[in-house]
Amino acid sequence: MSELTPGFIVAHGHRLEDLTDVAVKFTQNYPLAPLEQETVLVQSNGIAQWLKINLAQASGIAAMVDVTLPARFQWQAYRAVLGDDIPKTSPFDKDRLTWRLMRLLPELIAENPHFAPLKHYTSDDNDGRKLYQLSGRLADLFDQYAVYRADWLDNWVKGHDVLENNEPLEAGQLWQPELWRAVSNDIGIDDYWNNRAELHQRFIDTAKALQSRPAGLPPRVVVFGISSLPQQMLQVLDAIKGYTQILLCVHNPSQFHWADIVDGKEALREAVKASSRLKHKPDMPEQPDDDELHQLAHPLLASWGKQGRDYIRLLDLYDETLAKQEAFNTVKLELFEPHDTHHLLGQLQDDILNLRPVQETREHWSTPAKTDKSLQFHVCHSPQRELEVLHDQLLDAFANDPDLKPRDVMVMLPDVNTYAPYIDAVFGRYHHRDGERDPRAIPYTIADQGERHQRPLMIALELLLQADQLRFTQTDLFNLLSVPAVQQRFDIHDDDLPQLKRWVREAGARWGLNSQQREQFYMPPAEERNSWWFALKRMVAGYAIGELEADHSSPWADVEPYPEVSGLSAALVGYLADVVRALESWWQRTQTAQPLTDWVLHGEWLLQQFFDTDDDSDHLLLAKLSDELYQLRDIGVEADNESLLRLPIFKDAWLERVDQQNLNQRFLAGAVNFATLMPMRAIPFKYVCVLGMNESDYPRSVPRVDFDLMTDRYRPGDRSRRDDDRYLFLEAMLSARDCFYLSWVGYSAKDNSERTPSVLVAQLRDHLQQGWGVDVKNLTVEHKLQPFNTSYFSREQPEYFTYASEWALAHGGGTKNHSTASQDKPESVERTLSINDIKRFIEEPARLYFNWHLDTYFGSDSEDLDDSEAFVMDNLQSWTLITRLVECGKRALLQGAGTEAALLKELNRINREGALGIGAIAEQNGLELLEQADKILGSYQQGITGYSQFNEFPIEVGFEHNGLIIDDTITGLHTNEQGERLWVVTSASKIAKNTKKGGVEDAGWKHISAYYIGLMLLNLQQPTRLLIVSKGGCQLPVAAIPAELALQQLEQLLELVALSVQQPQPMHLDIALSWLNALDKKDNDEALAHEAAQQKYEEGGFNAPAIVTKSDYCGRVADTYEAIMTSPHFRRFLNELYDPLRLTMVPEEKS
Repeated sequence: MSELTPGFIVAHGHRLEDLTDVAVKFTQNYPLAPLEQETVLVQSNGIAQWLKINLAQASGIAAMVDVTLPARFQWQAYRAVLGDDIPKTSPFDKDRLTWRLMRLLPELIAENPHFAPLKHYTSDDNDGRKLYQLSGRLADLFDQYAVYRADWLDNWVKGHDVLENNEPLEAGQLWQPELWRAVSNDIGIDDYWNNRAELHQRFIDTAKALQSRPAGLPPRVVVFGISSLPQQMLQVLDAIKGYTQILLCVHNPSQFHWADIVDGKEALREAVKASSRLKHKPDMPEQPDDDELHQLAHPLLASWGKQGRDYIRLLDLYDETLAKQEAFNTVKLELFEPHDTHHLLGQLQDDILNLRPVQETREHWSTPAKTDKSLQFHVCHSPQRELEVLHDQLLDAFANDPDLKPRDVMVMLPDVNTYAPYIDAVFGRYHHRDGERDPRAIPYTIADQGERHQRPLMIALELLLQADQLRFTQTDLFNLLSVPAVQQRFDIHDDDLPQLKRWVREAGARWGLNSQQREQFYMPPAEERNSWWFALKRMVAGYAIGELEADHSSPWADVEPYPEVSGLSAALVGYLADVVRALESWWQRTQTAQPLTDWVLHGEWLLQQFFDTDDDSDHLLLAKLSDELYQLRDIGVEADNESLLRLPIFKDAWLERVDQQNLNQRFLAGAVNFATLMPMRAIPFKYVCVLGMNESDYPRSVPRVDFDLMTDRYRPGDRSRRDDDRYLFLEAMLSARDCFYLSWVGYSAKDNSERTPSVLVAQLRDHLQQGWGVDVKNLTVEHKLQPFNTSYFSREQPEYFTYASEWALAHGGGTKNHSTASQDKPESVERTLSINDIKRFIEEPARLYFNWHLDTYFGSDSEDLDDSEAFVMDNLQSWTLITRLVECGKRALLQGAGTEAALLKELNRINREGALGIGAIAEQNGLELLEQADKILGSYQQGITGYSQFNEFPIEVGFEHNGLIIDDTITGLHTNEQGERLWVVTSASKIAKNTKKGGVEDAGWKHISAYYIGLMLLNLQQPTRLLIVSKGGCQLPVAAIPAELALQQLEQLLELVALSVQQPQPMHLDIALSWLNALDKKDNDEALAHEAAQQKYEEGGFNAPAIVTKSDYCGRVADTYEAIMTSPHFRRFLNELYDPLRLTMVPEEKS
């Protein structure tokens, strides 16, 4: 086997496929010795996997290949050349330097006047987080200086506080050289030369002097798919080229020399042509005139290519390819084959390859065909709409091209974490359906996602690492218990959570582990009420003792038992207690500042105590968390940092390490790839889709650090985020083979106002117009706000289409519904209803159609968790507790006992349950409840005077008409000596008016409709009066209804029910009453009645939202009042339902 020819070889190509062939041929034509590893430097995991796949395809296997990052190889090279005295990690590494700076900065800030600018920033740093963030920023800055400004650091350590050309530092920045000297002195002279700047120069001198390759250096280094390397890295490769073969595969957009093609005439005139082996464009003059300059450069390459231009110019300083050409005659190193130019995208790429200015483009190409879809622009209203449109466009592309596979599609975004929820929502919805696989399901994978805010285990860990500031609310605990690894550790399952939530809510756990933990939030000492232990004690007492008798006034240990816990499921309480006990122990550990080494031990305990899993990915994550924990401990020890830290700093330091990117992330997995726009992500794909191209989001901007001295002192090779992003966009466009798809949020979802796209998109569109004379509107589709817009289902505009067939069915169903609207005669319906069913129907007749016909339910079936005490009880809580007290008082009255003792006993019970809050708040809430209950009971006692007989058992009532049956029971019936019947209802709601005339409150009608139905049903049996005693003790006595009238009204009511089941009826109780009341007040003027009803429906009033927005059902079938007014049954509902209701439920005239 022949010896490898050393040297610095550069292969230029405009297609990654060709560069891959070069790398593969090098490994095949010039193989290494057996058991020697190929060393490949890459910039991203995507490129690494692409190269491994191609190596495996060429050789049958990709083995003995060490794929690594340039910075990691650089340090390996230092150790190989300078010996093992160089540590595996440098004390000047960013992580180690951060912890060293945390130790040094406080003393420097306190004693050195030059550090005054930092003193202000750290003055109110209570938990040390500002110091940690500042140390991290400074460590990163010094790391950048070591790579890009090593000469500054060299001057500073020698005591010269200057920048380039001996420019002195401003007085406000003198702390930077002072800090560098303090760091250098702290590390010590023996280790100072391990800083990258000093180490690099020593390496260069030593490596160039060597005659043979050191043992630790590989025989060949392949640099593949890297958009740009810092000059320091190129110097490392150049220093070892005498005995190591260096192959750089460079993605070069143009086959001609373009290192002097820059954006702007003045800058172009000042550009210096570097010596290059690439030929110059034949018709380009050596010294162009000023007026011709703009005609010579390709505008997009000039504007977007700065990063690549600087890199290629730097490479020319080291390139030995021409000198070594004879040794590599079997491999072509300049690969610029012509593009396939049958579509617009190919022509644009060919223009860049051949460096054509706009004038040449006009002469060279004809206007593209209207069917050309190689460049597409899609304008949407939101990120979710971007994904919905993309899904439809991809399904269409797959349908039109059987050779196109999901793995041929690459989707890039400015930040994949922002779009990840939308990707899963749109692309994932077809994967989660029961039964057969949905043919619209497109396999997809999301790369570059940080684990920290995505993996449930990491979210749970982050929650636990906030324990020192956490209130431990119901929400916190159930978020924790929804994580599979936590469930497995405590033997709790998903099916157990609804039961636990109900128990916890009813047992009174609101927040806080115990009284001690609640004290830090300024709660009274030793006050345990509404804490987790309070609820757990109630549950255990309920299981052990059961429900106390009503007259039992002294429960055990003042704990009111919660009797719902029983049977085998009671074991859940024990598991919940284990969770609370573990949280209590963890909270105790987080209360004091501790050294990093102690925090590492606590972190280890935390992982063991809270997480257990059989899932492989979670196992790997737990192992990674443990590994990063020990590495963090080693870093702290090396930095001699023994300072006392609070929990937030430990949390940030640990989780930031876990979230770092690596080369092992999955990519190219045979599905549509979603990924962040990253350096050299330009792997060739048939379809390249770039979403999120909004003006504010791309090019991405990095907040400027005020103390970064490099900002206004540019040198070739310096990195700029905006320049990087421009070049990334160029690479993405050049990597597309069949279609380059661009999308952005071009309109506001709120007001449809226009939003501008990224400047790069605007430049591309302008260039297409100028070069091809194409109207970019023909390449652009401006999508509708909603996916169910009718435009997507008509064939008039072929650019609008959707594969969401559910919406098409909805549109088809809509016409069918309209055709049945004219059918006045309802079909027969058989159903049994309760009084509550009728009550809900009267409020919103459309409800029945949705509930019965469509089996659809709107409104709030919320499982809201209670995360705070009842400082102020809401209306529902107050209503529930007043009702409970009133029922207790009524029982005492009917048994002939006094109400006062019974109410106080029940109130104490309510207080022990934790429903009233704590301390003075509980006392105040209790007094208010007692006052309201007393008023209702006093009025109730007065109302039943003379009706001595109380019917203890519920009375059955019922009615049937046309297959519809009302079947229910009624309680609260009293009878006097003459056999006359009185139905007495107590309610904590505001129903009856507190006036001499009486009547029903406006807000009381939604409650009163149930009593209207009950009264008619009772009067079918025998004459029955009604007495409603409502909030404040206000009474509404209602006269008996003649049986014939009750029968007629019930028949009319059930006919309207049958009608509403067949077709949604646009009507609402409040609208009907508003119309009828206005008609009475306005002398039967229907126009004014309509006006009043319209205002109530569409506009609302003071503190009353419009009914169209607050109603659950009516607003869905009538978006305007006109739809209600013009419905065919508007009058029938008024005359047969709402007017009889209004005229029946009036105060009975006193005899």
